[in-house]
Amino acid sequence: GGRWFDAAAAALEALDGEADVAATVLRFELTALRELGHLPMLKTCAGCGRDMPETPRVAFGHAAGGMLCSACRVGHRQVVSLGREAWETLLAFADPLASPAAIAAVPARVRGEVRGVINQYVCHLLGHRPRMHSYLGVLAN
Repeated sequence: GGRWFDAAAAALEALDGEADVAATVLRFELTALRELGHLPMLKTCAGCGRDMPETPRVAFGHAAGGMLCSACRVGHRQVVSLGREAWETLLAFADPLASPAAIAAVPARVRGEVRGVINQYVCHLLGHRPRMHSYLGVLAN
């Protein structure tokens, strides 16, 4: 309960100031997913548990609950390909100990990619598209 409140209060305070809206919302969403026990596996493969290889593109499996190495990706449905910078952005924003500088802004060139994967993941978890998602589309630009 306390972490939820703290995260919500921090997000509202940031939004009331000069904070980057896309960064603030992404940080809050990933914190909420962590608190609910649904933070996707980002450092290791959701299939085999091995560290994800540092490749130019990586696979994110919505149904698998996170990243998939090339061996585990085979046969999985609901898989999207993420560029390395988008993956690194998710890693930084999901890290509860990330420095404020590391999570100050979502790089413009990966905003759409990051927003898309998180939107799809939340839709998968809920089993439907939340009403708020139509409002979050502006954060991809």
